[in-house]
Amino acid sequence: MNMNMKRITPLALSALLLGTVAVGAESPANTSQPIQIEETNNIASFVQMQGTIDSIENRKDQTFFSTADKNNPFNFTTNEDTLVFDKKGNKVELKKGDKVSIYTHANQPMLAIYPPQYNPAVIIVEDDKVASSAKVTTFNKEFLSEDEDLKLNIGDDTVIVNEKGEKLGKEALAGKDAIVFYTFATFSIPAQTTPEKIIVLSKDENDSADEKPALEVAPFTNVKGAISSVEKLANGTTQFSVTDENNPFHFTTDKNTIVLDKKGNKVELKKGDKVSMYMHANQPMLLIFPPQYSPAVVIVEDEKSPTNVVVTDFNEEFINKENDLKLNISDKTVIVNAKGEKVGKEALLENHHAIVFYGATTRSIPAQTSPDKIVVFPKVTDEIVAEEGEKAAVLEEAKEVNEVVVEEAKEIDAKIATLIGKDIREVDGKVMVPLRKVAEGLGFKVDTTTTKTGAIVSKGALSYTITRGEKTYGHNRALAQFEVAPALLESGKTYVEYDFALQLLN
Repeated sequence: MNMNMKRITPLALSALLLGTVAVGAESPANTSQPIQIEETNNIASFVQMQGTIDSIENRKDQTFFSTADKNNPFNFTTNEDTLVFDKKGNKVELKKGDKVSIYTHANQPMLAIYPPQYNPAVIIVEDDKVASSAKVTTFNKEFLSEDEDLKLNIGDDTVIVNEKGEKLGKEALAGKDAIVFYTFATFSIPAQTTPEKIIVLSKDENDSADEKPALEVAPFTNVKGAISSVEKLANGTTQFSVTDENNPFHFTTDKNTIVLDKKGNKVELKKGDKVSMYMHANQPMLLIFPPQYSPAVVIVEDEKSPTNVVVTDFNEEFINKENDLKLNISDKTVIVNAKGEKVGKEALLENHHAIVFYGATTRSIPAQTSPDKIVVFPKVTDEIVAEEGEKAAVLEEAKEVNEVVVEEAKEIDAKIATLIGKDIREVDGKVMVPLRKVAEGLGFKVDTTTTKTGAIVSKGALSYTITRGEKTYGHNRALAQFEVAPALLESGKTYVEYDFALQLLN
């Protein structure tokens, strides 16, 4: 027996057996006719994402989850209306380490941020040991799913309920969104199953009048991490790296970035600092990995401090835009602008954002607090935010580098400069250039199929074997040494020392 054969799950095996029985009983003798599969253009009602919960953060009116998949990280939030079930249709609580499938309405607006953030309507906690399946979709009056790949044969034992657990008749399913829990399915097209449980979702076009009013979009998005490296750039900005394996990212600060501790005092960022960054929610972002942010505000966290910090906008009643915090400003509340100059509480309403530092809150909705300190700073228009985003994009695309690289780049050979343009980086004081661009531009062949972590560069009798992360490389049958190991500094792009590019040129 071939020991490399893939394991067949009980569900797949059962489906296969059932399908075989169905075909054997009902198929005509002549089976030479090809199966006709009709393509459909139906748009799914839900978008599905899968991941493993890595962290959980309880917020005032929702819970924030992040996932650990390095290749497809995403965040999602839940509130009191989010439906969370196991694979048998029982309500469960989410916890760290759970493998989940989340289902979000396909027409739901999303912020253009990275990692993406979802607000799912339904979450299914996956369990490899349970031989059951779950599907979230819309069914027609014939109990056929909108993607036409599952048909329900509703039996007497099928439990049909609404979100509250109240029993319904099968007629309630027609035209509605539903969660279907089932074990076996035939191997036909569409597959057919007798479901164990169906939960009919109440939200549809007829319920729009009963929906809760939508909360306004928060003016800022928040990302947290610990600084692992600091680099001064030639354009006057400082770049910081966060190398958390589950959520790596970079961010830059300039003279306009507000950097405060949890008491509202100005501080300098340094390696090892745990920070919370606040970016304008409507700020354009480059879709690169790791992501790069340009925060308006950076707060240095201190786990020993009981102070809370929020960055948002407030209305004339001093209720924030998210409608979860109301400020009771007292004579002891210090209110200043970004320069530290005292201002009146009316400044919160005069086209300003606010950074609020506070302690205890009430348990009311919204929560109320008497803040210790408020720092206000001017709002910027969407046009200015977009313009700043475009500038950041231009800087990233131009690969702005530090003074060491700029100085050394002046000496780059004209032919190599033509090949790479401004696509240069700096690592440990060495100029790094893109290997493939240079090598292929100089007539070398670059083979990456025989090695997963590098390339073989060859032309005629010359051959070089490059491995990312390794300073030693092969040169024909000899070994040579880099000062700085080749590195994957951009997705799908390996960079090597400029000196190696000169070696190829000469």
